[in-house]
Amino acid sequence: MQFSERLRVPGWWWLLLALMIGSVALAVFAYLPSWVATTITLSIATALGLGLFGYGSLRITADADGLKAGRAKIEWRWIGGVEMLDQAAFAAQLNDPANHPAHLVVRPYAPHGVRVSIDDSADPHPAWLVSSRHPQQLAAAIDDHVHGTAEVEDLP
Repeated sequence: MQFSERLRVPGWWWLLLALMIGSVALAVFAYLPSWVATTITLSIATALGLGLFGYGSLRITADADGLKAGRAKIEWRWIGGVEMLDQAAFAAQLNDPANHPAHLVVRPYAPHGVRVSIDDSADPHPAWLVSSRHPQQLAAAIDDHVHGTAEVEDLP
């Protein structure tokens, strides 16, 4: 079973960014010459837009190579198990002091997720906590791969 998800920021975050840029433009244009204000406003808008786009481009995949969450990757042989977490359970896991060494791949706008146990004594992270909008499908894909029941297709 293959799984792929991109955790994009919600649309209302872009609206808030536009409102913030509008307020910056209003303030800057009130006190500076037009060409300076335009340059400053466009620079701020570009920087914040790229930052928000980058933050909202987190990809989570479960394929033949292993589990990838953002830049982090782990092979299937090192995964001990997976647990799907609803919003309350995910928040409890994030606030549990026992999970402080866990590798976190979380986004505030995706309040559900999975807890992936790691079976590698050399790994400083005993588990991964990964946000997902579809935690049930992600957990099923991980479980299929870990227990060897996954039908892995070659990707082009």
